Amino acid sequence: CTRALELNGASAKAYLRRGLARKGLGRFAGAIADLERALKLVDSSKHAQVERHLEACEAARDKHAKAELKSASYSSSAAAAAMAKNAAAPTKMTRMAITEDDDDEDEEEDDAADKPVV
Repeated sequence: CTRALELNGASAKAYLRRGLARKGLGRFAGAIADLERALKLVDSSKHAQVERHLEACEAARDKHAKAELKSASYSSSAAAAAMAKNAAAPTKMTRMAITEDDDDEDEEEDDAADKPVV
């Protein structure tokens, strides 16, 4: 459609088809712009059809924006709830003593294992 519009920028059909394709891809701003342009170029017999497509595209854009807002709100509130839960949970810690064992025999065996046998 873009190529057709490069050849003939006054093609209502090309604007309509590109607008519908962009709507299907979720590119609502470009779709609405194309459908508005098609609405200006189309003859009166097709005016109502293009207008319905434009209204459907605007409704889809609004529905998509509302779903994104709801999703963002849910994920941020879920993250905040998880953080609050983790902050309120008591931390259980265990003390552990670390001592060094001075067993020279183990070190000599380890050194012997590292040397190649000839």
